[in-house]
Amino acid sequence: MFSINTLEANSEVEVRDDEGTLITLKAPAQRIVSLAPSLTELIYAAGAFEKLVGVAEYSDFPPAAKELPIVGRFDILDIERIVQLNPDLVVAWQSGNPRTSVNRLRKLGLPVYIAEPKSLASIPFHIERLALLAGTKLRAEESINGFRQKLKALHNQFSHQSPVPTYYQVWDVWLAAGYLDKAVVMNYTKNLKDFAANIDIMYDNLPTKYRKKIIMGIATYNQSARQVVDKVKYTRVTRFKGISFFSYNVMVQNPRYFKSIKKVLYPRG
Repeated sequence: MFSINTLEANSEVEVRDDEGTLITLKAPAQRIVSLAPSLTELIYAAGAFEKLVGVAEYSDFPPAAKELPIVGRFDILDIERIVQLNPDLVVAWQSGNPRTSVNRLRKLGLPVYIAEPKSLASIPFHIERLALLAGTKLRAEESINGFRQKLKALHNQFSHQSPVPTYYQVWDVWLAAGYLDKAVVMNYTKNLKDFAANIDIMYDNLPTKYRKKIIMGIATYNQSARQVVDKVKYTRVTRFKGISFFSYNVMVQNPRYFKSIKKVLYPRG
């Protein structure tokens, strides 16, 4: 449900999100942060792309989204970076973003709109709600009408065919649900600064009871032993004890490479 007075640019906006929370803005949002690539696309479709000041990693549509500041991945958010961007609206993904991070943003006083598109048919309604929050309703109408027309055409073309089985895994949700005993996080970046930043964000967002279930993935391909050793040390300092290396072939082909890393892993061995 939603309501808006569009007579003035500074009119109060009220929109109810997918959790049933009433989001109230004193005026349409001017600085928006998107916490998932899919939400970035919806905000673009709502005609509010120029109001985006930060996006989740892998937001690549429209192409200009790749030039915007990154606020972390959808599952590991950089709270400090989000606050620095001073948004007047944060658009979050209900089942994808860490609940602790979303709650923290709210406690910091940021308006957070929760979106959870569950079907293609629901997408036009999400675009409309986002357009209301951003004050771009007129610009969004073309996207909304165009999407509904395409969806109708697809339905007419494919509705008589059998559904195709699909599989999709979200590791942090499965970990929280108890479906996974361990999760190997592919933190394969070559630069130590970026590697450390990913770990810091993860450490800040994951509840304590899940940290011991994390196995940190460290790349060895095209990296020196010194680079890998530094990453092992940083992983241990931040209390992630489990470590997995990729690629194993590097260590097999170069025993000295493995020996230097082994000294850090097993200092008494």
